[in-house]
Amino acid sequence: MIGIVVVSHSQKLAEGVVELVNQMTQGQVPLVAAGGIDDPQHPIGTDAIRILDAIESVFSPDGVLVLMDMGSALLSAETALDFLPDEQRTAVRLCSAPLVEGAMAAAVQATATTNLDEIVAEAHNALIPKTGQLGDVIPPAQADAPPAPGAETAQSTTLTIRNQHGLHARPAARFVSTAGRFESQITVRDLDSGKGPVNAKSINQVATLGAGKGHRVVVTAAGPDAAEALSALEQLAAANFGEAETAHLAEAASQPAAAPAAGDRPAGIAVSPGIAVGPVALYRPAVIAVTPHTISDPQAEHERLESAIQKAKTEIAGLYRQAKKVVGGYEAAIFEAHQLFLDDPALVNTARAVISAEKINAEAAWQRAVEQTVADYRALGDEYLQARADDVLDVGRRVLKLLAGVAPPSLDFEEPVILVARDLAPSDTAQLNPEKVLGLCTELGSATSHSAILARALGIPAVVGLGETILHVTDNSLLALDGAT
Repeated sequence: MIGIVVVSHSQKLAEGVVELVNQMTQGQVPLVAAGGIDDPQHPIGTDAIRILDAIESVFSPDGVLVLMDMGSALLSAETALDFLPDEQRTAVRLCSAPLVEGAMAAAVQATATTNLDEIVAEAHNALIPKTGQLGDVIPPAQADAPPAPGAETAQSTTLTIRNQHGLHARPAARFVSTAGRFESQITVRDLDSGKGPVNAKSINQVATLGAGKGHRVVVTAAGPDAAEALSALEQLAAANFGEAETAHLAEAASQPAAAPAAGDRPAGIAVSPGIAVGPVALYRPAVIAVTPHTISDPQAEHERLESAIQKAKTEIAGLYRQAKKVVGGYEAAIFEAHQLFLDDPALVNTARAVISAEKINAEAAWQRAVEQTVADYRALGDEYLQARADDVLDVGRRVLKLLAGVAPPSLDFEEPVILVARDLAPSDTAQLNPEKVLGLCTELGSATSHSAILARALGIPAVVGLGETILHVTDNSLLALDGAT
């Protein structure tokens, strides 16, 4: 028999529709509510994972019909479909019929047939009896009345990106934070590259749009506060997304690709000026080996992941406060973007969907979601935006460490040292004490990385991209570096 899923921003509304339909059909039709979100303080919203679970609970080879109330319910339902196996996805139909009348008509029809097309058609025709009785003419007194909240016509504006490196992590974070203040659905599309539209409230989707300097982006909003949302985003773009004239960013990008090698001196990229001489301290962070394994309680894994994400947010908030105090608000904004990565439905819902669909552990699901997002950044044509993959990895590893219960090695040193590492995450660099870390050398890295920006802000001489040779040095051996050449 055909199953029916009722999706609403309100769990109570979805359950009410299900109750009403069950009374009409005496419970003959598999019917389930998928409403609200798992947040007691703010329960109104839609959850792709909840919808996915609902579809699976009523699925049969005959098919499933999904009806939605409005707005993000459609986006969440489409996301849920993306995580179904191909053979199931083709048997699920999203229906634009009115929620209450459509659900009732579809359920009644489903008691008589298993033809999904016939049931969809019946749902679409559900308003015919009402319009036939009341007429479909808007009374003159209501003709000019404003539309109901959430039903406004979409409005658009075109913004020109003037930032040196386009919508990279920090301006993208401000863009997403601003869009997130409004109830309206907001999308953004890059006119010059043709990419999009993407969800304007997703940090990863906005950043990986790859909108570079000079690009024109079309922002579209639909909802009760659409005009206010577009106005706020226009003001943000006019203020260059909170960035000063980007001289220091341009300086980072213009650093030489590599200094020439001399004798046995490794060649690297000078990213933070200054000369430092001191004993080596090798930084060896623990490698977390993630092995996928089958789990019996997906809900418990969801809770483990959510707990790790919340702890990571608390840690990043502390990093932001520390960085703001030491290097200033501009550089500290890197960690505002890190916070938004953990609020991004495109990242978090992917991991949750993998847990539900494949019944695997939270570590493996989270790692897969992070790796996909990292791949999206590295596929971009702009070097600066490619470097944002390091930020996603930084955030991803933080959550993984919390899930695995692995503590990172200390970056506190009793005596001054030259720190040598394969690479340093932005969150690692932000914790360095310039009085104890005289200089920094890494095997990997680039002049446009956030770690390089933070090293300059901290006044720590740094050379990156030295290759594997730098890791052949031993602890306490004497090393000298010139971060300008």
